[in-house]
Amino acid sequence: MPLDRIDEAAIRFVLTCQQPSTVSDGDCIAAADRLTDTLRTLGITAESVSVIGWIDPDCHVLGFAHRATAIGDHIADLTARQFHPDAPARWLAPVGEYLSRLTTLTRVAAATIVRDNESIVRSAP
Repeated sequence: MPLDRIDEAAIRFVLTCQQPSTVSDGDCIAAADRLTDTLRTLGITAESVSVIGWIDPDCHVLGFAHRATAIGDHIADLTARQFHPDAPARWLAPVGEYLSRLTTLTRVAAATIVRDNESIVRSAP
């Protein structure tokens, strides 16, 4: 789904929402859940998802566990700067683009999106 096809209210909210001036390990849990809850309150379909980074291309060795918000086929991430200062402060991107760039920024072999009650979406190693 192209970015312009996501609900305009979701785009506006994610790109203008308040976020902490600094982020550290673990902040993603509260930030993702808060963003998901707020979007749902606005009537926008969203869900908190796990983002898993893998050290090896076979996805056996865990590099990191992270939380973000899925909005359709896009990921909104307000705390990715905990991994790298070049990560967007308010990151909204298609799943594939998000996983590819996050994999590069964190220097892991692969990354996976796990929807809590659904499928797994994995980046190409």
